[in-house]
Amino acid sequence: MLFSVAAALACGSVSDKQPCSVSTECPVGQYCATAGGQSRCWPDAVAPTVSGVSASCAAPCLRDGVVHVQATVADDNEVLDASVSLDLDPSQSFPMTRSGSLWIADVPLRALPFDAFAQVVAPTVVARDGARNQSGPASGAGVAVTRLKWTYNAAAPLTSPAVM
Repeated sequence: MLFSVAAALACGSVSDKQPCSVSTECPVGQYCATAGGQSRCWPDAVAPTVSGVSASCAAPCLRDGVVHVQATVADDNEVLDASVSLDLDPSQSFPMTRSGSLWIADVPLRALPFDAFAQVVAPTVVARDGARNQSGPASGAGVAVTRLKWTYNAAAPLTSPAVM
């Protein structure tokens, strides 16, 4: 009995909580949830988790192509948003959108610096929940990107004189 009274005092009553209609109306560290028929702000200290980060690109993945990134984001209450950055410029992030149980983004490589002829480009995803708790960064395997624009199949072996 004493434990249930202490727990009730620690959580407070529904009427003690700030009313809300969406989580972004709540102070940082709280999310909007319905209890007792009313939507109120509730504390949330648990950050979301990001897993299964993967990147793909149409082969050959060209420097001015698009890298498709997907990830699984989970939270005990709600996921507010997720974003991805590529190791070409970690300071520039791109928003992800929910697609079923996955979060996806198409990152245009032309928007990022690319100083090599060819290199592996790796994604990093972070997510925030309704209380604006941020996940740790989760990286995925990279995809090979090249500046190569075209190839020509001569259909016959090329010899030195033919190349000159």
